[in-house]
Amino acid sequence: MAAHSDPAYQGEAKKLRLLTSPKNGADVHKIVERLSKMPRNLYERYSKILKNPKSPMRTIKWQIVTGKITKVKKKGKLEFKIAGKSKKYKTRTRGRYTKVKINGKKASRKKIRKGMTCKIWYEGNKSYAGKMLCTK
Repeated sequence: MAAHSDPAYQGEAKKLRLLTSPKNGADVHKIVERLSKMPRNLYERYSKILKNPKSPMRTIKWQIVTGKITKVKKKGKLEFKIAGKSKKYKTRTRGRYTKVKINGKKASRKKIRKGMTCKIWYEGNKSYAGKMLCTK
């Protein structure tokens, strides 16, 4: 940790255009613990990307559903019911990733309210929504 605060070390790293991100033992332990809990298929997907940074982007298989928003939670989490089904589904919205339109006008995800009917493009239950077209 002391080396990372050394001005000579920082200058050399800058000259070589190296990114430095000092981590102490506790931080490294948290990262390893998080990786060990990661689902295997997700870990393998990230490993492939890291091995080949020029790998092509994955294609997304969007599911397009129409449902009524039943609950709006913090951090962009939503629950909705698909017409004709009793099960509640979940999705999340994310800043620039999720495109939201309400009554045909571009809107912030924070404008989504309980009771709205929305056409949702997402990968499946509990995934991020890519696009939402809502009506009041």
